[in-house]
Amino acid sequence: DFCVLLAGQNFERLVELASEVPILNLEKVKKIIEKRNKLMNIDWDLSGQFLSKEDQDIYGN
Repeated sequence: DFCVLLAGQNFERLVELASEVPILNLEKVKKIIEKRNKLMNIDWDLSGQFLSKEDQDIYGN
């Protein structure tokens, strides 16, 4: 969840860096930005946890 928060705060820089990757072009970058902007007003539950046995190393359990 913290990754989602950080990615949202630094999204423009993330897209800037990703646009330098050869598989992305300006059209794809514009689509990514449009899709991201559609999600701007969604309330994310940052306290949510998705516990499973595979998550032990992530959550320190």
